[in-house]
Amino acid sequence: MSVATMTRSLLLVGVALMASVVGAQGPTLPLAGPNLIANGSFEDSPTGPVAARSVPEGWHAEAYGASGQLEILEGGAPGQGTRCLKITTTPADDKSGLHGPVIEIDPGKAYLQCGWVRVEPNPENRYGLMYGRQWLDAEGEGVECREGRSYNYVYAPGLGTEWQYFEQLLMPDSTPEDFSCLRGEIPSGTAAIRVWALSYAWAGVGYYDGLGLYEVDLPAVVRTGVYQRLADDEVDRVQAEMSAGVASLPETDAVGRKAAELLRRLDELKKRLKSEEERGALEWTAEREGADELIDEILLVQWQVKIQTMLHAADAEGQ
Repeated sequence: MSVATMTRSLLLVGVALMASVVGAQGPTLPLAGPNLIANGSFEDSPTGPVAARSVPEGWHAEAYGASGQLEILEGGAPGQGTRCLKITTTPADDKSGLHGPVIEIDPGKAYLQCGWVRVEPNPENRYGLMYGRQWLDAEGEGVECREGRSYNYVYAPGLGTEWQYFEQLLMPDSTPEDFSCLRGEIPSGTAAIRVWALSYAWAGVGYYDGLGLYEVDLPAVVRTGVYQRLADDEVDRVQAEMSAGVASLPETDAVGRKAAELLRRLDELKKRLKSEEERGALEWTAEREGADELIDEILLVQWQVKIQTMLHAADAEGQ
């Protein structure tokens, strides 16, 4: 599996994450820093209507919508404080919303975009409330992908009255030469991101709360992925069993030599996973790829060692 394939596999995880997480109170991935979106839960804004062309505290001056379309309400999503943003649109004024400030990011790192969204039932217009982002270069211009745009609409909620939590893993583009960006890929040349919370060509009432953009602790994600297959105690058990088996085999035994080499690589892997060495997101995905291949091989050879030790024990008894 190539690094590009592994990265896209992680992105598919990110896409899968972009669904309702029942009972979640916030990000489910390990994070490496604070929320980069100031006032993402709208706690720093006074309650009441937001004046036309104005924005809540911490948000960008570029907002749109007629007077009365934006409002800060008491109440909000689970665990997200006491306030939230309400957007109301009508057939006459069917566009409104907020753009976040420009947030500088490192395109070689991984990030998590998340948030809570709720809509009031509106059978005539199922979709239209959007949660998204725009990719910007160092000059503040949109970074366009082959798809012909510099932005992604991450989520458009359907009908329902309950708060829904969503999150998506953002990873560097592993194939920048094709200029195509999957959902969750950070385009090559990106230097900043701007989050959007808005409605477009939609008449209805929707709510936002707990909007977040976090740097992800990718080493911890990789470790979790590796140890989901072999939990810490399972790693130790397999390692101990194989080590005992290798010790009981002659030094000339081919299976024993192969197992000894895999055990050496496993020790190195565990040391690397615990290391604080700086590595980029794509390097960590390569680490994950190598770990998966090593674990597959260890599980296969583990049984070969067991069989070989049984055969040698039987030969010893027969002599």
